[in-house]
This record gives sequence, C-alpha cells and structure tokens, in this order.
Amino acid sequence: MSTAIDVFTVFGSVLGIAAFFMGLLKSTRDYNLSKWEAIIANIDFQTLDDFADLAYGGVINMDHFLRLKDLNSKIRKNDPSIRFRGLSGKRIRKKLTEVGKLSDGFLQEISTNRWKSLQADHIICVIDKKYIRENTKTREEEIQLHISSLRNAYKPINEIYQLFKEINDTVNRLPHEMLYKK
Repeated sequence: MSTAIDVFTVFGSVLGIAAFFMGLLKSTRDYNLSKWEAIIANIDFQTLDDFADLAYGGVINMDHFLRLKDLNSKIRKNDPSIRFRGLSGKRIRKKLTEVGKLSDGFLQEISTNRWKSLQADHIICVIDKKYIRENTKTREEEIQLHISSLRNAYKPINEIYQLFKEINDTVNRLPHEMLYKK
C-alpha cells in the first residue's frame, strides 16, 4: 500500500513541476506572440507578397518600401519592440538578423543606377530601362542586366517572406513544442 502511495506522490510531484514549467513557457509564448503580432501589423504576409510581385515587375511601392525600411531600422537598433524571449526568442532573433541583412541587400540594389527615383503615385522607384540600354553593348547584355536587376530586387523580398513564415511557425508553437527544435 505504501508503495502505491509513493508512486502516486512521485507522479503527482512530476505533474506539478511540469505544470509549473508549462506556465512559464506559456507566458513566454504569449509575450513573443504579442511582439510578433505587432510586427505583422506593420508588414504582413500580403504586403511582402505584393512587394515581391511589384519588385519583380520593376516597380518599388513607397508604402512597402517604408515599412521594410522601418523594420530594418528596428532590427539594427535592436528596438525593444522586436525583442523576443526564451528559447524561441533566440531563433527568432537569428531570423530577424537575416531579414535585416536581406533588406540591406535590397536597399543597396535599388540604390544603384539601374533603378531611377520616381516619387510619384505611391511609387518610389522603377527600373531604369534607358540607363540599362545605354550601358550595355548588345541586346543580350541589356536583357541579362535587366533580368538580374529584377531578380536582385525580388529575391531578398521573397527570402524575407520565407523567413517571416519560419518566424510565424516558431512563434505559434505550443509551449511543450518549444522544448525541441523543429
């Protein structure tokens, strides 16, 4: 009889400890989720998808550009609004650092002469076909430079979209799922 009581006591203690840690993990998850929702409120998946489509078409939308630039600024400054906690917080921080590097690459690409500033009708810049035409010798070179410029603008935005999906998956994991890597 005392063995059965000991077993139930140990079992109850283990469950109590597990419940205590689950509560800690849940509060961390809720904190991270609120931080993530604030980021998504500014630049969501649809915005990134539209941004990538427009960039591949040779057009950079002012609103999308400013949202990405704002996020990049927060990442560089390690702004409190993008600081996450716990085990998942470290993973999210790594991915946000990658987002910062990719957005730097994007901003660097559209700063080249191959893109011209337009600043009209919510468009900040477009691909400068005239510049590309004047700085290439053959039609084939012109086409290659045009395509590479479009890809160099599209690719980082598309990769940021993928990183956002990964961050979203990490943030939305249940507390007990955070204990192991995915």
